[in-house]
This record gives sequence, structure tokens and C-alpha cells, in this order.
Amino acid sequence: MALTPPDQPKPIPTGPVRYPNTLGQMPDMTKREGARAMGLKEYTTGRACSKGHLAPRYVSTGGCTKCAYLRMRKNTVHSGVGRPPTEVARHIARLQGHLTYKSERPCARGHVGDRYTHSTNCCQCISETLIAPG
Repeated sequence: MALTPPDQPKPIPTGPVRYPNTLGQMPDMTKREGARAMGLKEYTTGRACSKGHLAPRYVSTGGCTKCAYLRMRKNTVHSGVGRPPTEVARHIARLQGHLTYKSERPCARGHVGDRYTHSTNCCQCISETLIAPG
């Protein structure tokens, strides 16, 4: 039994899938506007960023994704490895919910002792400032 044209299965498309924008043209994936038209969060330029990364860029800011990742890693405290002991003490105190921690390093006025975990300010300096002679 031969298949008639309406009964034939539709051919499976091969090759790259194209998503036309509203004008019926294929957006350029190497351009930020093309990626934005497709609703993507990232796009590639094929060029290195100022730091030399060949990573995708964010459509929203145009910034390099690798640079953003490295900034996030730098600003996030994961553990105390490689950190000064006073910073580790502060981090542990903050995790335990303490308001102050002991610092071995003197403040600008020479006090050695408790500091506030939220600001690293010297507790003694703050109390001297609040109870200033009148």
C-alpha cells in the first residue's frame, strides 16, 4: 500500500534550529541585542574580556560571567583557610551569633581586646566616644 502525499510523515528537520525574531530574521548570537531579542541571559562574542577570559557575557550588563564568578568567590567567606587569625575569629563569632570577638591586633588608639563583629570597631573606643566628658 503506497502512502499518498497527505498520509506521508513530515520529515524531521536537520541542521541548526532557527528562532526567528519578530521581523522574521535570525538574531545574531554574537550581539547583545540578538540575545536579548531571544530572551537569553547570556551571549558570546568570541572575544576575550579585559581580564582575558573567553567566557560568555551577561545580556543584562554585558559583563563577563567568569569575572562575575571570580568576584563572587573573592567576596564570599567559605572557610578560614589562608585568612588572618583575627578574621577567622570574627567569622566564627558571627556564625555563632556573638556581637563581639577578641582581637589580638590593636585599634587606631592602641586598644587590644573586644571588637564588634558587624563592623570590626573597637568596643572600648565606642564606649569612650559615647561617655565623653561633658
